[in-house]
Amino acid sequence: GGNENEGNSEYVGSAAPEKDSNKGNESWGISLSLFITYLTVMAAKCALPSTLAILSSTNSGLIHQSTKLSRDDVISRLLALSTLSIAAGKIFLGPVIDSLGGIKSLQ
Repeated sequence: GGNENEGNSEYVGSAAPEKDSNKGNESWGISLSLFITYLTVMAAKCALPSTLAILSSTNSGLIHQSTKLSRDDVISRLLALSTLSIAAGKIFLGPVIDSLGGIKSLQ
């Protein structure tokens, strides 16, 4: 009479529990990176109105080489292009990320 549970040993120091703990660490890391990214974007959105006057002033240190556009026009175009780039990324990459899944697309 052999034991019915021969070959069915518990996971003692095997890879199975480590996979579960690694999955938790990966989830924590992804959550942390998303949170930091969100805070960075929000900080940039909040900082822009307070720094726009400094950036558009003549003594800001920025070099303005356009003879046809004023400094305000150059900054306005830059802001418009960045907004359009973000919108295009959301429109074109949104369905791709939705089909792959958010976590899979971050890996």
